[in-house]
Amino acid sequence: MGISMGEVLVILFFALLAFGPNQIPKVARTLGRIAREFKRISWEVRRAMAEIEREVEKETKEIADLVPKKPPISLDELGKELLQKDQQTGDGKGKDSKDDSGRDA
Repeated sequence: MGISMGEVLVILFFALLAFGPNQIPKVARTLGRIAREFKRISWEVRRAMAEIEREVEKETKEIADLVPKKPPISLDELGKELLQKDQQTGDGKGKDSKDDSGRDA
């Protein structure tokens, strides 16, 4: 995103026309101060965002550590577990099972 020498000359020419030869050093100093302040503020914003990111990562890790780690279960194991629970609850039919006629079982 650099500026070529031709572009600099065009900018200086228009600055000379707009402000006159006596005001150009003052305008250049003012623009330098503005650029320096802008750079400082952008650095502070980047630093603050990095700190927020670190805090979020820390909180996320703390929350993840609170969640119990359980190994993933396969579909076969899940099916067996559900069948066992269903058999433990009674006749193998759910509470809202209906018979062939549509009535409650």
